[in-house]
Amino acid sequence: MECARTAKNLQLSFSGDLLETVSMHNDGKILDQNLDTANKLIAACGSPDERNIIKRMRGEQEQRWDGFLWNNVSADHIADFFDAFITHPKARKVNSVLLRDFVRSMAATGELTSWTLALLGGGSGGEHTFAGGLTIDKMTKRTADKDIADRYTIGRLLSPRDEAIDLDNAAWSVALARTKKMFNPDAGRQKDGVKPSEPDTPNGPSIRFIRGRGSEADGVPPAPQRGLLLLYPLDPQLAGSDALAGRKAPVMAFGVSFPSSDSGVKVEYAVDHLLWAQEYGPAD
Repeated sequence: MECARTAKNLQLSFSGDLLETVSMHNDGKILDQNLDTANKLIAACGSPDERNIIKRMRGEQEQRWDGFLWNNVSADHIADFFDAFITHPKARKVNSVLLRDFVRSMAATGELTSWTLALLGGGSGGEHTFAGGLTIDKMTKRTADKDIADRYTIGRLLSPRDEAIDLDNAAWSVALARTKKMFNPDAGRQKDGVKPSEPDTPNGPSIRFIRGRGSEADGVPPAPQRGLLLLYPLDPQLAGSDALAGRKAPVMAFGVSFPSSDSGVKVEYAVDHLLWAQEYGPAD
């Protein structure tokens, strides 16, 4: 009865947010469906624009990723992916139905219409071949929280640099400058009496701000139409989970980065708002 008393319809916007799957199913049938859903998206996107090694200049240095990348993926393909992907009910914010509805609603306003999709490897896991013969040589390793038995729960999915994979060097540099401007090495963040050093990579909020709003003064155009979906095949053999011990095929996880926007589009979500506030803070 407590849930009934605290249930509430929240109005949510994901603009300017990063969402990543850190609580996932460990049921084999659901994991197979999610893998099939990822393969259908990959097949729908056709030949990758970049394959095997993805390269980006970052200042004077080059960064590399192992994997495949597609540009200009339609909102319909992304919404269809979320429609079929089964997220875990304990992951309240990373809810695939909400994400589907948000993408479709934003696309109707002319935003989130042209996506970047990346399928990333480069971990320490085994090999897996996806639709179209695209092979990830080394799947990602993410260790399961052994204290949580009813699902596959990890600490963090994305490597911070991954969220900027769709930015060119100019946009990346502007996002870094914004990150440095916002940097505040306050005493509360000191470790062993040493202040944290100035960041040398842009943080997520700055990446999403510059992607969505650009910087006219720096010649970086806004791109509120461009979302970013990152797919990660996790090696179940390296998860350290008894429930996944017999599985060979990857557990598919995703991160989705939404550019900043003033569109005001929101989706409705019926949820226990007290539990939501405990995990994410107050919502509208």
